[in-house]
Amino acid sequence: MSTLRLFVSSVQRELESERLAVAELIASDSFLHKHCEAILFEQVPASTLPADSAYIRALESCDVYAGILGFEYGATGSDGLSATHREYLRAEQRRMPVLMFVKGAAERDEDRDRRTITLLDLVRHPATGHTYRRFLNYPELKQRLRDALLPILGARGITPSSSEQIEFEQTVVAASDFDTQPLMRVGESDL
Repeated sequence: MSTLRLFVSSVQRELESERLAVAELIASDSFLHKHCEAILFEQVPASTLPADSAYIRALESCDVYAGILGFEYGATGSDGLSATHREYLRAEQRRMPVLMFVKGAAERDEDRDRRTITLLDLVRHPATGHTYRRFLNYPELKQRLRDALLPILGARGITPSSSEQIEFEQTVVAASDFDTQPLMRVGESDL
């Protein structure tokens, strides 16, 4: 069975830590590591293609789209859309499984860029949209992503063994607040 390729889509600068959390989950979870690969555009080799063509090509090589929405919309192209918005539309066009995660509580939606709210409205449209899960921190994002990937892998006949499940649960419980923060935000005094 081939590896499930997961395309991670978000505003890179604003959600850099969340993107790394997804990559870390796939790399550190023994079950997911065997069966999944996280594709982050910033880790894709350099290409002669323009950036907007290169990230769409990377998306098209994947099996699942994982979108993470924050507060910023991101830089727009000549079409007025951000890369994340374009990637979401392409995933929809390809009828890829779409997993969406929204950073922050619903009460904070008014703080989002209006274009991000427009994209979120498209995602949650009752007739054509998708379900999504909110998260407040990295452990929550990791748990929600793993929970979303298990049924997709299960449809392929791949499920975690009881020891792989226990290992994941123990890892989540054992992670301290320090362990869940990206090192770039940890000061010398924290060490």
